[in-house]
Amino acid sequence: MATNFTPADAAVLATRTLLYTTPGATQSVVFSGTVANVDDTNMSDHTITIEVQKVDTSYINVINAVPIPYGSSLALPKIALATGEKLYFKADAASALVARLSIVEKT
Repeated sequence: MATNFTPADAAVLATRTLLYTTPGATQSVVFSGTVANVDDTNMSDHTITIEVQKVDTSYINVINAVPIPYGSSLALPKIALATGEKLYFKADAASALVARLSIVEKT
């Protein structure tokens, strides 16, 4: 089995933001990740919701409306993803949060 290390990052929107899709014939683990509150305009707290979209298109909450104070960040838990599963992030305000993930892919 080959192992690849893949980064993923994005500004988190107020609608579901796709950060990662597990490629075909691959299993993935988000082994490290952070979400930072970078709202320098309003300097306010914001919430993050993280969901996994299963292959059958149903959604499972990994983190639901967790607050992140201004200037702080949230360390994410490890998240295992099967082939074809997608990882979505959603904030309570557009571009107030940024996410950075480190992912291991096994093929």
